[in-house]
Amino acid sequence: MKVNKISYKRLTSFGNFQNRELGAEATLEEGDDILKCVGELKEFVESNNKEEYINTEMKYEIEEEQRNLNRIANEYLEYERKVDKMKEFLRFHGVEVKDSFDDVPF
Repeated sequence: MKVNKISYKRLTSFGNFQNRELGAEATLEEGDDILKCVGELKEFVESNNKEEYINTEMKYEIEEEQRNLNRIANEYLEYERKVDKMKEFLRFHGVEVKDSFDDVPF
């Protein structure tokens, strides 16, 4: 049997139901060492795959942290609204309430 072409592919899963396939194909010339050529293809695909994986993984981590930051900001605003309602309630019932808590010792 004569082998004319070889290929190497790598499927990467990002864990969020997204996958990416990266591969390379080569045409062999007379006298080429098939195993050496496959190794070179593998090295080429894996080195490019690592860089792309890191970039994509960082993108997803940044997006996740942005969602966390938005969630925390919304929680903070909700707590501020609750504190304002409590102050309003206390003032309505004649309790003196400070607008700022800058003098709290902790």
